[in-house]
Amino acid sequence: MWIRFALLAVLLAPLASGQAVPFLFRVQQDNNVFAVANGASLSLGAPAIGKSASLKISATYLGLTSATFTRLPEIFGSQDFSATAQGPGGSSLLGLTLKPNESVTLDVSYVAATSTRTLAQVDFPFTEAPLPPATIAQTGLILFGLVGTSPELSVSYALEADSNISPVPPGGSILFPDTVVNATSTALLIVTNRGSAPGELKSITVSGSSAFQLTALPLLPGFLASAADVRLGLRYRPRQVGSDSGSLQITFGETTYTATLQGTATGSLLTYELVQDESAQPILPNQLLTVPDTAVGERSTLTIRVRSAGIVDAVISAFSVSGTAFQLGDVPFTPLTLASGDSRTFTVVFAPTQPGRVTGRLRVGADSFDLAGTGIGARLVYSYRTSAGTTTVLPGATVIFSPLQTGQTAAIEFSVQNTGTAPATLSSIAVAELRSPFSVANLPALPLSLAQDATVRFTVRFAPVASGFSTGTLRVDAQSFGLSGFADPPPALPAYSFQGASGSQQPLQQPSVGLTLGSSYPLPLTGTLTMTIEPEAFTPDPAVQFSTGGRTVSFTIPANTTRAQFANGSNEIRLQTGTVAGTIVLTPSFATQAGFDLTPETPQSLRLTVPPGPPRLLAAQVTSITATGFVVQLTGYATTRTLSKLDFQFTAAPNINVTGTTVSINVELIAETWFRGATSLNFGGQFTVALPFTLTATGTTVQSPLEVLASFTATLSNERGTSNSLTTPIR
Repeated sequence: MWIRFALLAVLLAPLASGQAVPFLFRVQQDNNVFAVANGASLSLGAPAIGKSASLKISATYLGLTSATFTRLPEIFGSQDFSATAQGPGGSSLLGLTLKPNESVTLDVSYVAATSTRTLAQVDFPFTEAPLPPATIAQTGLILFGLVGTSPELSVSYALEADSNISPVPPGGSILFPDTVVNATSTALLIVTNRGSAPGELKSITVSGSSAFQLTALPLLPGFLASAADVRLGLRYRPRQVGSDSGSLQITFGETTYTATLQGTATGSLLTYELVQDESAQPILPNQLLTVPDTAVGERSTLTIRVRSAGIVDAVISAFSVSGTAFQLGDVPFTPLTLASGDSRTFTVVFAPTQPGRVTGRLRVGADSFDLAGTGIGARLVYSYRTSAGTTTVLPGATVIFSPLQTGQTAAIEFSVQNTGTAPATLSSIAVAELRSPFSVANLPALPLSLAQDATVRFTVRFAPVASGFSTGTLRVDAQSFGLSGFADPPPALPAYSFQGASGSQQPLQQPSVGLTLGSSYPLPLTGTLTMTIEPEAFTPDPAVQFSTGGRTVSFTIPANTTRAQFANGSNEIRLQTGTVAGTIVLTPSFATQAGFDLTPETPQSLRLTVPPGPPRLLAAQVTSITATGFVVQLTGYATTRTLSKLDFQFTAAPNINVTGTTVSINVELIAETWFRGATSLNFGGQFTVALPFTLTATGTTVQSPLEVLASFTATLSNERGTSNSLTTPIR
């Protein structure tokens, strides 16, 4: 049964403070049994006005003594409710005494006199014997709130011609206006449940003349909630002149509603002509009128003449047109009365806003005509294709990329199709933002002419350089589309290590270093190896740099490999150690090809140390030789950029004895002057010393003092020790 019991959550006001009593209450309604509390509100839904609903309440005494009922149940409020009570075995309730676990029953009935919500209260008092040593009996009151409801059907209709809503009582009539044969008059039928309970709408049918038909019929049967309605169409389309009648039947719950349908069919009193230039072509109601093809944004018109063809005046109640591209022009004021033979002209304006075929309908009084026209122009349809399929996207909507990992690249194919009736011109396709993770590729040559039914495709790429959401804008001429993608962080960079040179290095060397990941990385990487210098002599040597020049060098690590590749695909890069003591620090940085930085927060560095030591002589030569002298030129380096003493040991020519052949020169001041000067900064620890020697000879038969000396041996020293020795012939 469609009526269902409902326990109201809100009690009636007089029962809001219902007292606790020593009884267990159960309610039986239809096939449902459930427990309730004293003071609860109980709902009884009648299936219709004049119909009844009932329920049974059992009260079981749970006390330890006894309970005696002092009067019969009474109904307060609406007299649509009634109640009878009986004790065990059908005994009367008045004066009945219940022992523990004995029960009484209360039968409550409701007969709906109205469909509005009805309220009442049923109660009956009792006394409970005291439990010793108490001697005073306790009084109590059993009470329940009662709520009665019932559905009620209401029917009304509104004619399309005037839109006025008219109620139709049971047995009433729905009257259609006079309708030309093969024309259609339509009414909106409104079926409402104005009662306080839901009702089952089982069926809606029409019978009688076939000129009456229901349209937009809802799915039945179905429940209609209180104050809800369903709306459907009722159409009258006569096939011959004369009167038509029919019947409308609605089954609602246990009631059946009936109304009469009436309509009259007439022959047309009007004739129509399509006026073109100086000619006129007759047209008939329900005929299709085709407007010339018209460019989007332009206008075309049809001129129609309507004439009274009867022997009496013809009245046209209204002119109207439907269809978004159609309008009326030069329409006479209505209602328009045409005497026999009189005529009027008006125009139908076709102004398409979209390309393609457009339909509409013209109505002149009770006569109607179908309208059709074709808008000429381009219509662009946008879509994009992913692995999940093809999605159509409107301008202003968003193209969504599937999530990917930062450093990876996703691509979708974007399509522009011309579904219009004329070619379209595409001039510009681009991503609006600079330095965007979104880009376009595989663009056609622009501008291009896109023919009817043709499609152009290009690629939109998403290459995130940072994790999280990214947005952008794709512009196709004046149309904009949002771009949205989400990127997860790329995998962490594996540990890496250096190969080749390490630890202490000698000056003026070119050791090689390489870089290797502890495990392969799934994305191609780019990086920079940066050299910094920590000199011990306060001034770094500019000669300390990579063999490619400068103190930075780029490298790549192809995807799924471990070795860094430098210039020319080499796995190692050489560097110059220079001539100044200090530490050369090599620190790498890593990034994905898309620019996501993977460099550890504290990157591991390679430290190569050029230790401080004694000076080093590289070359010595004698220049500017004369009969009495010469210049000694020494070239070398000092990693500490300091010199203290220069020692010479001269060797005599064969068969000649020479005294005073050792010379020591303090060069500390001149060395300090050189190394602190700006000019020396470009040479690191390198130096050149030029010393002139002038010789005199006494007591000898040689022609020139220079003939006495054969060679010299030079050494340099500083605070770190003495250099290597160089022996050089004087001539």
